[in-house]
Amino acid sequence: GMANPVLSEILSVLDGLRPMNGVVSIWTTNYPEIIDKAVLRPGRMDRMFLFPAPAAEDLKRLWARISGTDLPDEMSKDMAEHKMSFAEAKEVYRLMALSFLEKGKIPWEDQETVCKAVTAAYADFLLHRPSAEEAKKQFLAKATAVENEDHQTETHQG
Repeated sequence: GMANPVLSEILSVLDGLRPMNGVVSIWTTNYPEIIDKAVLRPGRMDRMFLFPAPAAEDLKRLWARISGTDLPDEMSKDMAEHKMSFAEAKEVYRLMALSFLEKGKIPWEDQETVCKAVTAAYADFLLHRPSAEEAKKQFLAKATAVENEDHQTETHQG
């Protein structure tokens, strides 16, 4: 098959023509399982730190901090089972808050309504959350589009 132009560019930068003494490169991903093995070769990426997804209690604390209310136990356990990151939990909160946009405020005093909105937001998030393979496809499609735009710009300027 055709070589991945994005991966080729990353490897070129990592291998470089000049030594990069004292340079620290920090990468983050929610999908470490799809990192190409060529990137992980010694000399390219010397150390990898994996941080596990937060536990249910950690998600409950985050939710309380951002919303000022409790996340139902069954939902925090389910979020933990889905290996939801803090960023993803904040996205669920954002989706829930958006559901009250027309009303102008979140009715915190009505716990049943809020709980239903959180449940709906969480279900919506899970429905649209990409798998690791889908996330990889989306990333490569975006990166290739950016590379094509750059190439077209260079062609028109050159």
